[in-house]
Amino acid sequence: MLSGIVYRLKTGCRWRDIPKVEGYAAGSTCHYWHDRWVREGLWDRLWPQILGKLWAAGKLDLSQGSLDGSQVQVKRGATAELGGTRVKAAP
Repeated sequence: MLSGIVYRLKTGCRWRDIPKVEGYAAGSTCHYWHDRWVREGLWDRLWPQILGKLWAAGKLDLSQGSLDGSQVQVKRGATAELGGTRVKAAP
């Protein structure tokens, strides 16, 4: 099951598209356990430990990375969240 969850996190595929091969549970099972562990905070506790062990073993490859972000257009006359400074909207 953990292999299926890791596969999904690594590839970004839909849960139902996790391959049906030995070692991978059904996508719905992986999805259930992933969400449960997120709610229980397991990933937040486990992730730093996994990264630390990989780093210590020289197996953490930081040559590639991915960032995600979004931008929201400011409405005319809106104020900044902190400090109340007026911000002009883009034309």
